[in-house]
Parts: sequence; structure tokens; C-alpha cells
Amino acid sequence: MATTINKKINHIFILLEKLSLGQELYAQDERLQEELFTDNDELKDAKQANERSLRRYLNDIHTLYSHMIVTEKKPQEFADRKVTIYRVTDKRDVSDVLKFFLEQKNDLTWVIQMLHEQDPSLLHELESDVKSTIEQELKEDEDIFLFKSKPFEILDELEEQKIFTSLKQAVKNHEYRNIYYKAGTPPFLNVKCLKMIYSQNNWYLAGEIETGEFRLIRIQFVSHTTYSQKSTYQKSILSKYEEYFSSFQNPMTLANVSKKHAVLRAYPPINKYFMEGMKPFFRSQKFIKINPDLSVEFSIDYTQPLEILPFIKEWLPNMQLLEPSDLKLYLKNDLEKSLTFL
Repeated sequence: MATTINKKINHIFILLEKLSLGQELYAQDERLQEELFTDNDELKDAKQANERSLRRYLNDIHTLYSHMIVTEKKPQEFADRKVTIYRVTDKRDVSDVLKFFLEQKNDLTWVIQMLHEQDPSLLHELESDVKSTIEQELKEDEDIFLFKSKPFEILDELEEQKIFTSLKQAVKNHEYRNIYYKAGTPPFLNVKCLKMIYSQNNWYLAGEIETGEFRLIRIQFVSHTTYSQKSTYQKSILSKYEEYFSSFQNPMTLANVSKKHAVLRAYPPINKYFMEGMKPFFRSQKFIKINPDLSVEFSIDYTQPLEILPFIKEWLPNMQLLEPSDLKLYLKNDLEKSLTFL
């Protein structure tokens, strides 16, 4: 067993060295198979076994270093079909993308400004011609744009980045994970990792726990994850939550729950934000009509009060909840309770 592990480690190091030198590797490469497996009598003449082992090693490397190892389909000389190749991310890939943005600068120079403001390190190691062009663009536009909301939650700690990468890989490969919280909450074991969701400036994992219940788990609350005793789940389980993902509005949206219908009225001066054709605040939001007093009626579907009440409170006293009656009572009790703290 120890000999097998040592051989695998040696093979992994050989592959890493080749990748670091810029080589493109693929499991069907017979010359690479011979280099790795000629000393293994059992595998020497087993082409399919060699290919499976090499593919497994390359997948392991990609899982561990997905931030710097990429895969893509490319044709190779030995076959008429395309194969999956593994290679180190080329910094020129980023440069090419930014070149495209710069060519479309009438509309997209704000993307460069956003990248610079959120994480300047992303621009440090670009090709010199692209870097000089970007620096000129940044100087010209520094007084035009201001970004006060981060486009993505910043996971500063190395451990948080590892957790994010691990869960992302689990979602990609339809795998289970054991998920442990930082404090106070029992762990979730054997979680089916279904989807990574970014909502209201936070990253979440959408997963199904052992009991079959759905959970939305905030990544920043997770202390660590481990592999589960179970390996992969059937991709068909995603159809169970297709409606949830397509109608998701915020982290308080419940899965597999019947939707309720709320009707609201927005009075001046906030009525302009709810006119027909304005950008909606909720996916399900629909304009109904403008009243003679210029108030605007509109509707929102919801799965539980917490999905919609914080939004209503933000617009008080210029917003009125018309129906349903049970939600009106819930809001009334909530506001009266708040007043007791004054």
C-alpha cells in the first residue's frame, strides 16, 4: 500500500513539473503513459488502465489547483476527436479578455475600473502593452466611476478560499460534503452540494441534507468541510429544485413551498420607483396600475414573510401593504413590537 502511495506521489510531482513548464497534458497521451507506468508490470500492457490512472491523477491536480489549472477540449494528432487537455492558466488569457473590453471602451471601460477598485492585484501581472493601456484608461476615468458595492463577497482568509473552492468543486462534480459551522450549530453531514448562489453581497451553498431537507448555507459561516462517506449523487435531483432556482429572489426564499401573493401600493414621492417599466426589486414583481392620487399598485410573490417584510419596512411610511390579511397582521405585530424598544 505504501509503495502504491509513493508511486502516485511521484507521478503527481512529474505531472506538476510538466504543467509548470507550460506543457499541455491529456490522459490519452501514450508517451506520457509509458513514462509513468513502464515500471509497473501490471499496467505496462494495459492501455485502458494507464489512461484511467492518468486521467485520475490529472483530475486530482485540477481539483486541488482549479484556480490555476484549466481544462479545455482540443484536437490531438493521434486521434480524430478532441480530448480534454490540462494546462496552467495563461496570463495572456486575462490580457486577451481585457483587450476585448478596451476595444469596446465606449460601453465597457467601467469593467476595468471595477476590477482595479475591487482587487488591484488582478491587473499587476498583465502583458506590458495591455498594462500600459489599462493604466492610461484608469487615469482618464478615475473621476467618472465610483463603486460602493462590491460585486462579490471578498473571502479574505485562506481557509475561506479553500472552503469556497472545495464546495464549488463539489457542486461541479455532484458530490457530497460534510459541512461544519464556526460556532453554535451542529454540522450537516452528507450534504448534496447543488448550487453556489450569490445574493445580497454574500455567497451561499444550496444543498440537500441527510433528512432530504433543503438548506441555504452561508459560506462565511462555515469553519471547514470534509469529504463525505458518500461520493456522488444523481444529477437528476436538481430537477426537484428547478423551480426554486428559477424563481429565487433572496436568501429568505424557501424551496418547495407554495407561493403567496402580496399586493402593495407606493405613494409619492417613492411612486416613481414602481412605475411600469422601472427595474423591479423582485423577480416576481409586477406592475398593476396607477391610481388617481398617483400611487402605484404592484404585486410580489413570496414564500414566507421574511422574504418580503424587510423590503416593505425600508419604504415605510410611503408604502402600504394591501393584501393578504395574514401578512398585514404579521407586519402590524412586528412594527408594534419594534416600538416597545423605543
